[in-house]
Amino acid sequence: MFLMRRRRSYFIVLSVMVAALGASVGFAATFTVNSMGDSVDVNPGDGVAVDGDGMCTLRAAIMEANALYGVDEIVLPEGIVVLSIEGYGENEGREGDLDIFSNVTIRGAGKDVSIIDCNEIDRVFHIRGEWNVTISDLTVKNGKAEKGLSYSDGNNPDEKAGMGKHGGGILNVSGILILDHVTMEENAGGSGGDAQYNCGAGGWGGGVFNTGHFTATHCMFLDNCAGDGGYVQKYRGSRSGCSVNDRLASITNWPGRGGSGGGICNFQGSILLEDCRFEKNSSGRGGDGYGSYFCGGHGGAVYNQGGDMIIRRTAICKNCGGSGRGYEEAGNGGFGGGVFTSDGDVLIECSLFYKNGAGWGGIYWGCGGSGGGLYSCRSQVRLVNTTFSENHTGEGK
Repeated sequence: MFLMRRRRSYFIVLSVMVAALGASVGFAATFTVNSMGDSVDVNPGDGVAVDGDGMCTLRAAIMEANALYGVDEIVLPEGIVVLSIEGYGENEGREGDLDIFSNVTIRGAGKDVSIIDCNEIDRVFHIRGEWNVTISDLTVKNGKAEKGLSYSDGNNPDEKAGMGKHGGGILNVSGILILDHVTMEENAGGSGGDAQYNCGAGGWGGGVFNTGHFTATHCMFLDNCAGDGGYVQKYRGSRSGCSVNDRLASITNWPGRGGSGGGICNFQGSILLEDCRFEKNSSGRGGDGYGSYFCGGHGGAVYNQGGDMIIRRTAICKNCGGSGRGYEEAGNGGFGGGVFTSDGDVLIECSLFYKNGAGWGGIYWGCGGSGGGLYSCRSQVRLVNTTFSENHTGEGK
């Protein structure tokens, strides 16, 4: 308990200091977006965020902020920014997701009127390092992290497909991230790669994947999902047409496990959630095919592993763990339809867990998951004035 209090106090004080810093010293530069298009800054570092047509896009503003010293502000007006420049894996913000590697505040005109739509070309934001980033009064939607690499050559049983990438909406790697009055909607972790033998697991954190310090206040997480596990290519779909020898041999073919943390995945970081709502988020489904090890992911709304977490005045409703899928030796459903926590200290107070469900088991002997509202494994969890109502474990098949 002492460890939790110490970390919690440090985390809260640090968040307050970051907010106070932005309010007291002002911003080094302020960029006002005046184009809803998606184009790059022509000359990052010159103090002006403009594309080739002289317009300030969101991407151009972030690129310019990355190139400048100090805490910069980006103002997003009413409208829908649709990201359209494809390019997985590029880390300078010119293609794909919006890479952030500076101290910056991004402020919209309201979460119902300022919308960033990634159109599933990549995740939306990637915070690369120990930066202070505040995002407020806007909606982040339709981000989708990259699918894991697939392998079509089944001659090498040791050749493994890639895991799906993490963080469909936001990937925060070691940063101090504050979301205030933000809606995270319909974002998804990357699916695992397909293969004939060892398939990839789904990516974690459909809405947010965090390894740093993360605060969310007055935010909504709606219909986000972690990545599904990869498929066994040769035995995809129905058992018809597969010989007995094929089915016996395919016991060594491993579809991928579903990703964890439909709304948020916290991996050895710190989370503070206050006055938020999580609804209809889901962890990833296990991959399909014959074989084993294709269980659903854990933590439909929130997955916490090895980190400290505080949840206050938050509604966690109608979220679900990932279902197991497949045939012989089918996978189990994921644990913790609302919240899954492992090896971390957790405080939950004045909150509601309502109609969440653990994952269903896969076809033929798959067991349903445990912990419809909350599942704890080696975590110290303190519950204060919190209601659990109509949550349910997963059904077996």
